[in-house]
Amino acid sequence: MGSGGRAALAALLGVAIAWGGVELWLGWWLYRLPGPGIPPFLGTLRGASYMDGLWDPTLAFDAELGWTLAEGAHPPPDPAWGLPATIGPRANRVTGADDRPDAAYRVAAFGDSFVFGFGVRDDEAFIAVLARTLGPDWQVTNHGVSGYGDDQVALAMDRWLPVLDPDVVIVGHTPDDTWRNGVAWSYSAKRASRLVDGAWVVDPGPLGDRATERARWMRRPLVRHVPALLVEAWTDPGQAAQAALAAAIVHAQLDRIEAAGAVPVLIDVAILGAEIHDDGVVDAVCAARPVRCVDALPVQRAVYEAGLPVFSNSHYSAVTSARLGALLAEAVRAAVSAPPPATRPR
Repeated sequence: MGSGGRAALAALLGVAIAWGGVELWLGWWLYRLPGPGIPPFLGTLRGASYMDGLWDPTLAFDAELGWTLAEGAHPPPDPAWGLPATIGPRANRVTGADDRPDAAYRVAAFGDSFVFGFGVRDDEAFIAVLARTLGPDWQVTNHGVSGYGDDQVALAMDRWLPVLDPDVVIVGHTPDDTWRNGVAWSYSAKRASRLVDGAWVVDPGPLGDRATERARWMRRPLVRHVPALLVEAWTDPGQAAQAALAAAIVHAQLDRIEAAGAVPVLIDVAILGAEIHDDGVVDAVCAARPVRCVDALPVQRAVYEAGLPVFSNSHYSAVTSARLGALLAEAVRAAVSAPPPATRPR
């Protein structure tokens, strides 16, 4: 072998050793450091994330939804992050008003971790505050699930609306839900969503169980992910396309609620910060159809201006939850006594 061949062989060997080192390092890091210490992009490369289902005890595999809430009393996913949560038999975080067969009205809430009430106790989540504010004549169930996109919320409605037969259905949308609709990001695989002729289409199930899916991804070499990630980056449809998909799914949620004979109440969970984090999806939906909408931003501003904590563990604090629950009670009472407004006040 000539000097050129030896140099090429040495270069290939060096690349192989480097890739092997990266694989070993990432594998060790992702297995040894579960939880919020994992940068999301590294989790994505290896098919895991900082919201991995092996780490959050409140979640269980679901072949249609990807994951759902696991019944029982659960410790926080991390002692420094989150609080204990109690899950009822209908994949619901308890509100204190979950099972009232003689209630005059029934309310069901759907959404992601903000609706779930991550970061506060069971009785501090704003849906639990709503239940106490409404009083004993109301049954209120909370079906918010951490990590859900709008797509999973709609599929959860397909399962629970016929069972719950609610009078009012609350739906929360956050900007993070928008990008979650297109990816299998958090606790396990999920069914892919896309737009076809302006309508939401979701791939059929069922999905493989979480442990099998995770192991399959973790066994794949990093080099097999890189080309796919580059293609994804080059063909990224952008935020406008993500928002269009999210709006189509939210419209599908509202269609489901109205078909079930319930009145929808849509919460815009925009995030107050140095810059307001709002994708405009709820504004677009509420401008397009007569649906009762609640804006959470004024509540956040009022808490901030009072010098109180707006957030806890990147989610609403107990103070913000209390005020939002009280505001939501007004909207829910109005929803059962009058038709929804044609326009949304801002």
